[in-house]
Amino acid sequence: MPPTENPQSTPAQTTQTPGAFGPFFAIIIILVLMLMGAFYFWGRALNQRDQNPPPYIPEEATAQS
Repeated sequence: MPPTENPQSTPAQTTQTPGAFGPFFAIIIILVLMLMGAFYFWGRALNQRDQNPPPYIPEEATAQS
């Protein structure tokens, strides 16, 4: 008897299930976390840069000089 092909077991038929959003959500979560970290470090750098503000000189003190 010659071998017959079983149409149910062909390896060329690979279909993606309609509910496979796991990798998509994982990429979105990773990107959101990277953006949050970037904003955190950017804000920290801005705060460290403004640690020594220029002294406040009232307007009256400069007018009398």
